[in-house]
Amino acid sequence: MSHEKPALTIRQAHFPKDLPIVTALLSAHISSPGIDRSYHNYEQELSNLPGRYAESNGGALLLASQESNPDIIIGCACLRAFAPPDKGEVRRFYVLPESRRLGAGRKLLEGIVEKARKHGYKELYLDTLETMTAARELYSSFGFEEVGNYYGSPLMGTVFYRLRLD
Repeated sequence: MSHEKPALTIRQAHFPKDLPIVTALLSAHISSPGIDRSYHNYEQELSNLPGRYAESNGGALLLASQESNPDIIIGCACLRAFAPPDKGEVRRFYVLPESRRLGAGRKLLEGIVEKARKHGYKELYLDTLETMTAARELYSSFGFEEVGNYYGSPLMGTVFYRLRLD
C-alpha cells in the first residue's frame, strides 16, 4: 500500500470564473474556530475580490488542487502589498481540513514566496494564531522568524512572522 502524497497543482485564481470557489474558501477560513471576525470587514473584502490581491495591485490569489481532480480546489493563499514598494503580506492562507497533510500548504506558500519575489518584495509578513502549531512549523521551516506586532493588531494569541527575501 502506497502512502505517497498526491500530486498537487497551484495556480493563479481567474476572475470572475473562480469567484464562487474563492468566496467559499475564504468564507470557510474566516469561519474557522479562533478567527475573530469583529476586527476585519470580511464582507467588504469578499465583495471586492480580487481587490488588493490582484496582480495589478502587487498581489496574488493562488489556488491548490490535486492533479487527479483539478476542478476540486482544496486551498488558497493570498498575497497583498503591505508597505510598498518592498514588503508583502500573506493573507487568507487556508487549506480545507480534510485536505491537510497532503502538502498543499507548503506548495501554496512556495507559490506565494515566488510571487512576492516577482513583485520585488524584500520582506514578506504574516500572522497566525499561536494555537495553529502545524502552520507555525511550516512558516519556521520556510525561514520565517517571529517578530513583534507589525500592524498593531489588538487580537490576543496572535503570532507575527517575517521572511527576508533578499
